[in-house]
Amino acid sequence: MKAFIISFVALCLVLTLVYCEDDDTTSADRVPARTESLLGLDLSHANLYQQFDSIYGYTPNLTIDVDTSLVTLITEDVSGNQTTYDIGFPSEKLARLIITTKSVAMTGFYQKIEGHDSLFYFINIPEIFPDRLRADESWSFYVPPLYRDNEEQIIFYLNYGFGYEITRTYMGTENIVVPAGAYTAHIVKSEYRLRGTDEVIKTDTEYLVSGIGLVRMYSTGKFGKSHILLIESDPLTEEEGS
Repeated sequence: MKAFIISFVALCLVLTLVYCEDDDTTSADRVPARTESLLGLDLSHANLYQQFDSIYGYTPNLTIDVDTSLVTLITEDVSGNQTTYDIGFPSEKLARLIITTKSVAMTGFYQKIEGHDSLFYFINIPEIFPDRLRADESWSFYVPPLYRDNEEQIIFYLNYGFGYEITRTYMGTENIVVPAGAYTAHIVKSEYRLRGTDEVIKTDTEYLVSGIGLVRMYSTGKFGKSHILLIESDPLTEEEGS
């Protein structure tokens, strides 16, 4: 009987190792195996967010403008094999992401030229996420600014910043509830600086869920505060992706 119990326990341990080795699901005590899944790059989908912005102005006196809006971010698999994604909004594409063997990188941004989408590539490709996250890991990169009508733009779109040096740190997991549902989210802290400076312009606390992407974000900074909450996430139809 004792030998049977020992054999049974050993079998359970082996099965646990086999089934957990390649499991990408989130849990409170594990980091995700694939960061592209955390960015929602598993399939084409549209995420609807509620955004609350408090924007500070200083000309000439302090003013605070409050903006509440619904924002839809579209993630589209343009390669057909889950290696290249376009992100953007229903009215326009924003940028292109690629999945490499070592990272998720941003290759460039889109601009409308005579009504058509034109992709402008970065010379030095920013690697925005490593291939895997590890506890207390930090990494830094620089995303060049956008150019609209030949003018340089340093700007934020949800959790994508252009024209900033960015340092990210993986903080672990937390069970959270947003309008879209209850999740175990992986937390990433992002600090934005102008290139060549030490001052932190903006700090984001991003809550990411495998297969969905961003579900919640708190932002504080020199020019205001922002709260972003996921309302719903839906698969992208062929009409929406075209």
